[in-house]
Amino acid sequence: MDEREYQYWTQQVKQVVPIKEGAFEDYNNWHNRALLGRLLANMNIYEPALELMESILEEAKAEDEEHYIWALSDMANYHWVSKEETEIAYNLIDQAIESMNHIQKTTFPLINKGFLFNQKWQIRALTGESISLIEEIENIIHHQLEEKENQSQSLLFYAYFNLALFSYEKDNLERAIALLTEAYQYSNVSEEDVRKILDDNITVQEKVVQLLSLTHRSMVFDS
Repeated sequence: MDEREYQYWTQQVKQVVPIKEGAFEDYNNWHNRALLGRLLANMNIYEPALELMESILEEAKAEDEEHYIWALSDMANYHWVSKEETEIAYNLIDQAIESMNHIQKTTFPLINKGFLFNQKWQIRALTGESISLIEEIENIIHHQLEEKENQSQSLLFYAYFNLALFSYEKDNLERAIALLTEAYQYSNVSEEDVRKILDDNITVQEKVVQLLSLTHRSMVFDS
């Protein structure tokens, strides 16, 4: 995308989103191109969004690897949502996971290893791979529980959480509750909040719904 087209899309966004004056002036600033790409995607305008995100990868990887991973994750989402390009989405997520494996400690709360695996699992579930996916997730949990020193809290959280969703879909509510309770052990949701729901005098269905709603909070993980 050249600067002229960049300015065109900037004007389109400004008609919809209140943007501070001068926010997009510097086309050569990759942060500006990334922000414009994400705003366009929020407006369901995916082709220029993908072009903009693609344009930042080299600079982001050199300067801010966590933002690079975020960009790969976003691009995977755009390819899937706009065209259901499954293999392209998988490839981008795999690149993001590979990069994440080289980061010792993340400081960026929006992206973590579990989030990336979950992104791929959600696509697989939507494309009818639930049976093989459940087995894969169970194997990941087993492997992670054996990895005492290199355990990924985010990966364990999303693994248990996805198994809970599968149980909920099959109307196995008691198992869903047990899995959700286990999932929150690896999150920043307090045990007190979970216990309050479990002890409440409400139906099993309502307990599942309330436990699921705890994920609306900001989920932050150490790994």
